[in-house]
Amino acid sequence: MSARTLVGNAADPAQVKRARQHEKHAIERERLDLATVLGSVQGRRFVWGLLCDAGVFRLSFTPGCEAQTAAFYEGKRSGGLALMVSINALDPMLYHRMAKEAHDLEQAYGPIAEDVKQSEQKESSDAD
Repeated sequence: MSARTLVGNAADPAQVKRARQHEKHAIERERLDLATVLGSVQGRRFVWGLLCDAGVFRLSFTPGCEAQTAAFYEGKRSGGLALMVSINALDPMLYHRMAKEAHDLEQAYGPIAEDVKQSEQKESSDAD
C-alpha cells in the first residue's frame, strides 16, 4: 500500500468519498490476493512457513533473554498473528486445512528443522 495522501482537503466530500472507495478496493484486493495464495498447496505451505518463522506457535519470552530480544520476537509474532487474523477472516477452514497439510507433511518426511540440523552435522563431519 502506498504512503501517498488520498485526501488533500478533508472538508471536500468528493475527496473523502474517493479515499474511502480507494481504501475499500485496496482491502478487497488484499483479500483476493491472500485467497489466491491460499488456493494452492504450495501457497498454503509457504504461508505456514511464514507463520512458523514469525513464531506464532511459541512464546516470545525466553527466560534469560534481554528485553530487546523479547521485543524483537514479539514484533515478529505480531506480524504473524495479523496474518492469521487475515486468514481466519477470509475462511477459518483454510487455517485448519493448512495445519493438517503441514502435519501430514511432517509425518511423511519428519520435521524440516531436524532434516536441516542433520544435514549440517553431516556436512561438518564430512569436512573433518
